[in-house]
Amino acid sequence: DLDEATKILRAYDAEPDPAQWGAFNWKFHAALYAPCNRPRLLGMIEANYGHVGRFTRALVSQATGKERPQRDHYRLLELCRDGEAKKAVRLLREH
Repeated sequence: DLDEATKILRAYDAEPDPAQWGAFNWKFHAALYAPCNRPRLLGMIEANYGHVGRFTRALVSQATGKERPQRDHYRLLELCRDGEAKKAVRLLREH
């Protein structure tokens, strides 16, 4: 799962189109959430994500860029690899 998340982040890094960044963001977060094996919870998270329109996500991506979110993503991945769940949750809340 963490290797897949790494691949997603690398593809995200290479994507120049801000309209596509939201999809990479979701794929990354979904890859981290999937191992919880709680289909109902995952469904709720995905539904919540779906309430934010694609157009809105593109506008936010353009406004914020991807440098800071990607820095957070790589740090989240590192914390997950290191088994630092509390630190990862703290960063996820800030993110």
